[in-house]
Amino acid sequence: MAKMLDKWKISRRLGGIVVILLFSISVSSSSPWTWVCSPEQHICLRQKWNQTLVMQSKEACRLKCSPQNYLWPLPLEFSIEEKISIFNPYNVAELVTAPSNEVKDMVSDALAWQVEKLVKSKNAIYSPVKTDLSIRITADQTKPDLDTNEVYFLEIREDKENFLTIDIKAETYFGARHALETMFQLVQYDQLTSSFLISSSVKISDKPYYPHRGVMLDTARNFIPVDMIKTMIDSM
Repeated sequence: MAKMLDKWKISRRLGGIVVILLFSISVSSSSPWTWVCSPEQHICLRQKWNQTLVMQSKEACRLKCSPQNYLWPLPLEFSIEEKISIFNPYNVAELVTAPSNEVKDMVSDALAWQVEKLVKSKNAIYSPVKTDLSIRITADQTKPDLDTNEVYFLEIREDKENFLTIDIKAETYFGARHALETMFQLVQYDQLTSSFLISSSVKISDKPYYPHRGVMLDTARNFIPVDMIKTMIDSM
């Protein structure tokens, strides 16, 4: 069962979860600066705005500039067009197809954890954008081993105005969990519009390079809060 956040109302329908925002916050922002993508450097540079430039935030620029700006590590195969859409994490209809309820619950928990991380300490203006999230898993595996298949396929498309479709296919829950990690890396909080943005024309096929996970944390020269360390361990 998905975790419930304080300001959400969660209801089940058609085998999925619909999350509805119960409040809205209006935030206005103005700045003489905008961000422009440098094709040579594959980064976004701040420039003084003029009528020849599009007024956009750094986050919006990053999503349209280069996947190296926000995807880590880069997927093995990907096609990401320079298209973005508003993403409303409070209005996601989740439909999980899996061999067992245990796997379905694991997926719901993983999704709720990602959403909780995304919206934490961020005030987003309400958006009518709806997202249909379909996750299909074929194997009833709940514990990983060195032979676990972690391959996943992720597709994001904007079928019509204010409507996003996200398809995730994987053999195991662990592949689907990687897909969710990648999906939420494609979401950025736009401070200029107080909304979440997502790449809206995406096709990714990926799997981990190695069956094991490892990371080195230098906590001697750089203080890292315990909560951040726990988050990193969970992400692995």
